[in-house]
Amino acid sequence: MIPTFGCGRASCGKPIVVGDRATTARCPSCGREQAVPEVRVVSLGRSAELPESARLDQLRQQLDDPWVTPPGVIEFAEVLTTEVARAHRAWVERLERVQQEPHDPEAAHELLHITSSVAAAARRVGGSDAGSLARRGYWEATTEALWASPLRAFGFSVMVNGSVATDAFDDARAWLDRMAPNSSDLLADSCYRLSSAGLANKQGDYERVVQLLGRAPGAVPVHASMRTAAAVNQAHALEHLGDLTGAVNVLVHESERRHSSLVAIARHVHDRPKLVQCPRSFPIAMERALLTMLHRVPSRSSERGLKMAFGSLFVFGIAFTRAWDGYGLQAGALAALGGAVVLGGVALVRHGRRYRLSVLRGCIPVRGRVLSRTHRSGDEYVFEVVVERPDMPDQPVTMTVTLPPRVAAADHAGRTFDALWNPVYPTLFHKMTINVTQADIDRGKRAAKA
Repeated sequence: MIPTFGCGRASCGKPIVVGDRATTARCPSCGREQAVPEVRVVSLGRSAELPESARLDQLRQQLDDPWVTPPGVIEFAEVLTTEVARAHRAWVERLERVQQEPHDPEAAHELLHITSSVAAAARRVGGSDAGSLARRGYWEATTEALWASPLRAFGFSVMVNGSVATDAFDDARAWLDRMAPNSSDLLADSCYRLSSAGLANKQGDYERVVQLLGRAPGAVPVHASMRTAAAVNQAHALEHLGDLTGAVNVLVHESERRHSSLVAIARHVHDRPKLVQCPRSFPIAMERALLTMLHRVPSRSSERGLKMAFGSLFVFGIAFTRAWDGYGLQAGALAALGGAVVLGGVALVRHGRRYRLSVLRGCIPVRGRVLSRTHRSGDEYVFEVVVERPDMPDQPVTMTVTLPPRVAAADHAGRTFDALWNPVYPTLFHKMTINVTQADIDRGKRAAKA
């Protein structure tokens, strides 16, 4: 039997730890007596015996399949600490629906996505030990409910990764043994591939990681939701095999793949401090990315320095004219003044560069929620947002953002975002990606016309 599952009472949801042979258990929080979910050993997603090259070709054909949050649970794409109780009730409803209709792909998809959000929120609320236990309860219950869906592999991979993070390698291998190593489903195959790579990395078997993921970006097909994890695992192994350049190139390639990729990489490394991933290659790749973002950080020193530098050209022009007319003393004085202005401008530009670097180097990857958006003027909008920080209260922030018309047409209220954020400069967000759907864009266009 599974050792942990979440209480099925909609108003509770606390984790229940059970024995290997228990069939019923009482919730220690609300006292409800309930049946222990049945464990189904078989994991779906196994393919017929195919040559490996043919199987990989079959997987590559699925690379462009969409992976988005279902509309039915979009409001729970990111659960704030104040919303855990309501999100738990919604999770119980989806869990019961899947238990009644195990072969419904839409129900399975909704359950998987809401589990990811509510489990993460429960972990933040509960703290280190209790939060981890609550997260595990959600995922184990969901994984067993998804017995008829290939999505079940995602739950198994979460359990493997959780065991690896705590050095429980025997548990990790036990979960891994319930997964299909030769699946014809891209998600299931990626779950097995990445779970195996994570375990191998933690145990120092870097050649095994390269065997699973290859040495170059995109060497093997990987599901869209796991490409960041694949890049980090791949780079970590290459770094420890002595190929630091290759490791950096993998991370840089992934960071440039999408606007949100850099934040995703930083989050993957930042949220797993016990794994110590890519200790040399990640800082190098991050520094390269930050240097390309300097011009986007506002700095009055740099602006004034550039104005002074350009102004000195005017002073030098006058000095040249006076020298041409025979006023050597005046020309020399003006040239000295122009040189001083240039030096002052260069100093201000350098100060601005140092300031911008300090802002970016102090950034951490964060996730949050847009509460409201107000049009200010032209293409400027004022956003009221909430930033989520692990083990700390959610922080409300007001910021001004410039949006192109295509982006401004979307309805952003209630939607989640990912960004790099420096708590010392709380109104500045970098590489911000607001997660909207096509329905949000259509709704925003209708509102704009009205």
